[in-house]
Amino acid sequence: MIECVFSEHKDFVPKPVYQDVVEIVISQLSEDQDAKFAEVLFVIMNDDQHTALNIKYLDHDYSTDILTFDMSDTDEIAGDVYINWEVCRTNAKEYGVSDEQELYRLFIHGLLHLVGFDDHTDDEKAEMRGQEDRYLQLLEDKGFM
Repeated sequence: MIECVFSEHKDFVPKPVYQDVVEIVISQLSEDQDAKFAEVLFVIMNDDQHTALNIKYLDHDYSTDILTFDMSDTDEIAGDVYINWEVCRTNAKEYGVSDEQELYRLFIHGLLHLVGFDDHTDDEKAEMRGQEDRYLQLLEDKGFM
């Protein structure tokens, strides 16, 4: 299994702990959802780059926090997750959490999309938020927050 966190943002430097965080969530998510992961790539981007992807691939001309692309071509999960660092930091302030905790939430959010969770309706959003909170608690219990 390969999980990587890359930065295309001048102010974001990936930390080795991010790999550990992703591995823990993937391990538990694999068990919970009976899913196999092949490869997941997380790319941290600036707002302009991220919005350009949103326009190009989803025809949405606005900023968002995360874009998740399922790249699976077998029964193993593979995907690319693009995180908007500016929106992540803005959301962290709005929610009263650290930038890192919000980043962890976005890692989890992207992984949940890859295993089939969605967030288009209010019910789906509530389910997604509950799952995010559950995996954030797992990270807290393991001393990552």
